[in-house]
Amino acid sequence: MAIEATGSKYGVKSGIMIAIACLAFGVYCLYDGWINEKYQEEHTDSQTGEPKFDLMFNRVYGPVACGAAGLYFLIGAIRLKAKKIIADENGLTFSNGKTISYAGMKKIDKTPLEKKGYFSIEYEQGQATKTLKLTDRQYDNLGLLLDEIIRRTGAAPAETDSTDSTNKPA
Repeated sequence: MAIEATGSKYGVKSGIMIAIACLAFGVYCLYDGWINEKYQEEHTDSQTGEPKFDLMFNRVYGPVACGAAGLYFLIGAIRLKAKKIIADENGLTFSNGKTISYAGMKKIDKTPLEKKGYFSIEYEQGQATKTLKLTDRQYDNLGLLLDEIIRRTGAAPAETDSTDSTNKPA
């Protein structure tokens, strides 16, 4: 049975929320720069009639920067939602088409998964040895994915932490 780790829901929601905040601030800047007449009067030079920097910021720089940042975070959230890793009988298959066979995996560092939210796999691709770090900030369902990798590769299960209070005698 294939196990699938999809893009992190936390990362997707965070990206969307940041994009909404950026776009809302950009709209606020546009309102002050073009619609709010009181703000425009206060921030226009009375002698020359030229807009001061803060008015120019609200008319041009703020909305453009906020729009670009909002678009960046929105695209990042959409791309993260489309990411996935499938652990099947052949190995790990990524959404971009890259595959890592179980036979090519040389080392699995699974100890930091519970405490730090990631694990790493050292594997050979061609004649080069590469390291892949999988984190729960990018993928959901990593625990099941790691269990499947351990089952397929025959790696030893992660050892429990000896400082854990639940393992101490009473």
